[in-house]
Amino acid sequence: MERRAESRIPFDCPVRVTLLSSPPEQFDGILVNVSGRGARLRVPRRIECDAALRIDLDNAMLLGEVCYCANDGDGYGIGVQLEHSLLNLAEVLRRREHLLEEAEPAPRASRRA
Repeated sequence: MERRAESRIPFDCPVRVTLLSSPPEQFDGILVNVSGRGARLRVPRRIECDAALRIDLDNAMLLGEVCYCANDGDGYGIGVQLEHSLLNLAEVLRRREHLLEEAEPAPRASRRA
């Protein structure tokens, strides 16, 4: 019986994981599945529960906290409770550039005395 509030969407996507520690640490991982509030990743190293992560994939960025970490073959499987998601980053950047262009002040006409 499925106890999850939201169903998981399977993935098999390479991601770049940033452990938001001091100093931050980066490593590659695999996004195994995702839902609106959580994700499962396969990573090469053990990560402590409650650690804050940034997960970068092609056109999105996910932020969350590790809620479990378990051996998974030659790596570790981690569960991440997602706090924030930025999707369709290419469109976000395009709109940002458009807004910056609109905000640039018009060149001032020179005044001659």
